[in-house]
Amino acid sequence: DPNRPKRPTSAYFFFIQLEREAAVRRGEKISRVADWTKQVSAKWRTLSLEEKANYQRLAASDKIRYSQQAGIIFYQFYSIVADYNGKNRNRPKRPQSAYIIWLGDFRAQMKNRFAEHKDLLRAAGEAWRKMTPVDKMPYDRLAQQEKQKYGEALKGYNFVRSYKAADVCHSFIMLFISFHTSYT
Repeated sequence: DPNRPKRPTSAYFFFIQLEREAAVRRGEKISRVADWTKQVSAKWRTLSLEEKANYQRLAASDKIRYSQQAGIIFYQFYSIVADYNGKNRNRPKRPQSAYIIWLGDFRAQMKNRFAEHKDLLRAAGEAWRKMTPVDKMPYDRLAQQEKQKYGEALKGYNFVRSYKAADVCHSFIMLFISFHTSYT
């Protein structure tokens, strides 16, 4: 992802980077990178805690920079995914099923007869199963009408934003996984 923030540099890599710049300034030729890296690595191990502290401060500030950039991306991702997850106010509401329409009527009839909501739903399920297809027919018709209205409303709805949100969602998840796995 081209917009992905550059991962934070560790104290050791800051040390190597600055040593390389110093070697170039001194005019040293680095013919074999592996051998040069071994020498610099040995030098890193001999540094005192006070000398390493400078590089650790650089690494800490770079980690803050990365966290801020990743946080901005997270905020952008969250606002887009909120739309993607159906919280977009312009998106048409899905149609209710015949059972849900009937359940509204059933609740109105059975108001305050059940102590808990789950008891009401259990009784509703039993009552719905006992109903004949003829009894269910008016609710089926209402559900079919809602389904047609929903289909017409979807024709005018622009899904482009949802596809973009899916792309951003995928990019952010990959960024989050790489960030999380590198620091845990």
